[in-house]
Amino acid sequence: MLQDVLDRSLALAAAMDSRGFGRAREVSAGARRLTTALSLAGLVGAALGTYGLLDTTGPAVLGVPTLLVGLLLVVAGLRAGGRRVQRTVHRPDRWGLVEWLVAGCGLVVAASSLVAARLDPVATSMPLQPLAWPQAAGARRRRAARRRRPGRRRGARRGRSR
Repeated sequence: MLQDVLDRSLALAAAMDSRGFGRAREVSAGARRLTTALSLAGLVGAALGTYGLLDTTGPAVLGVPTLLVGLLLVVAGLRAGGRRVQRTVHRPDRWGLVEWLVAGCGLVVAASSLVAARLDPVATSMPLQPLAWPQAAGARRRRAARRRRPGRRRGARRGRSR
């Protein structure tokens, strides 16, 4: 089985090489170092920014600003590295409505998580003593509403009598 997987991988690599994938233009050593530095600094900045978002005890500048600077550096590094790549016929597809909606949903989730963390940090943090899953506010309200309903017992059958 492993031999078959290896053979298919080599065939795919040969087909991609024949179409120009993986070929790089000649670039100066300075341009390669710049690409590496931008990418590495961007990844470190993104990691520190993510840590700053998750750690509420650290300084505020370690959160969103550091993450944004890191992401900008990563994008700059990818653009600088992308200039070296030459392909024959690949053209990226244009984004349609579905792709934009999926990306927008991700941004809405990220923004609402940040807003929820700012409004009620306790509700969005995981309890450590005792270790348990965080309680959803909606689940707490439903349980409280069930307890308040008069005349309702657990396990009681509705509309059936024997």
